[in-house]
Amino acid sequence: MYSTPLQKTLKRSEWIHLTIITFGLFLLIQDLIAMNIEHISILFRIVKSIDEGISFLLFFLLFFNHIYARQSVKRTEIDIPFLLFFLLGIFSSIIHSVPIVVFSSQLIIYIKSFLFFYIFMYIPISREILRQYLKVFFWAGVILFLFGLVDLVAPVQFRQFTGNSVALDIKFNITSVKSLLFHPAVFGWFMNFLSLYCFAFFIVFKRRTLLLLGFVFLAGAFLSMRVKSIVGFMMSLWLGFLIYPYKKGKKTIAIILSLMMVIIFIFLGSMFFKLFESKYTMYFNADTYADSARNMLYLRSIDIASDYFPLGVGFGRYGSWMSSVYYSPVYYHYGLSLIWGMSKDFSNFITDTFWPMIIGETGFLGLVFYIAIFGILLRILFRNVRKRKDPLIQAFFLGTYMVFIESIIESIAAPIYVTPPFSFFIFGVLGISMALRRIED
Repeated sequence: MYSTPLQKTLKRSEWIHLTIITFGLFLLIQDLIAMNIEHISILFRIVKSIDEGISFLLFFLLFFNHIYARQSVKRTEIDIPFLLFFLLGIFSSIIHSVPIVVFSSQLIIYIKSFLFFYIFMYIPISREILRQYLKVFFWAGVILFLFGLVDLVAPVQFRQFTGNSVALDIKFNITSVKSLLFHPAVFGWFMNFLSLYCFAFFIVFKRRTLLLLGFVFLAGAFLSMRVKSIVGFMMSLWLGFLIYPYKKGKKTIAIILSLMMVIIFIFLGSMFFKLFESKYTMYFNADTYADSARNMLYLRSIDIASDYFPLGVGFGRYGSWMSSVYYSPVYYHYGLSLIWGMSKDFSNFITDTFWPMIIGETGFLGLVFYIAIFGILLRILFRNVRKRKDPLIQAFFLGTYMVFIESIIESIAAPIYVTPPFSFFIFGVLGISMALRRIED
């Protein structure tokens, strides 16, 4: 069966893909597992940090195996801005005397997801392997959706049985569903993730089953009761549809999607607008604007980037996980320690965003480098959606494009690129997309 050198190489790489698939499934329930073993401190720490260990281990094993085989180092279009961003952050940390344990720990948090992107540069991939990824995570989504329905009907009993937090987030008499995941936001994002891929494959293959499944997962996203998930889905779906190159059947697909959206808004529109209105009032009401940690993180990040132009205050000093673990003096200096959720004793909302962290820790220059990375990735996805001839690969590129757009929208209000499972799945599918270019290039 594996007669050619390429087939033999693919066979040898199967264990790596199997490891990554298993790792992806673990990431979805990592926090639930950790909650159930919290009383065993050593195991708890291992489970919470194993994602970093696996990403670094896989990358270095594959990288040095590549060097040992005397093969050329794989390069991508994002390498230069990627390297400049991290060198900038390290330099900024050193000149601002950030303790090495703080900035090195935050550096690992930044890097670990990017490593997952680069891992796929060193693994042979094929259409068959891609199908395996799609099949496994599709069924994982189905199982999570079914458990989500149980969570909707009997949330307290279900969460007690699974060892999850029983705290209920009720909106419009509906409990925000989280299924087996740690938080409704994670459930909503993953349902969105799968829904967008279903719609991408429907646009390319025009199979009604894919359309139905797309709306099933969309229903799961809606049950999470997260505005950014719903808005992100709608914007990314239409942007993806607009870049799809073939005109044949495009008008029919547009009509179908429009009718489905109309039906959804007929039954759920009023609830959606009330949900949106509540969020708008929370974050944009003039009387309460300055009380929001998220709003103040954005405002003060601009001040910090201006005061510490052009390098920011260094890794682990603003809006990041390490800035709350090792409470940053920056919060005292800018009066943020007085904001609810950002004090030393209660710092839960310090990591409530993503872009203020980039702006504050690496300045406007770091922001430019990070935006450059994303701009390059979007351009690659855009071009490949339009030029790929293989329908399977084209559909995957289209789905990845929409998922990436949706993640950018969510990143406005979530640290999505440095937090598992979001970050690993996003950079993982981006890495797979880059690797798939080798099949036809």
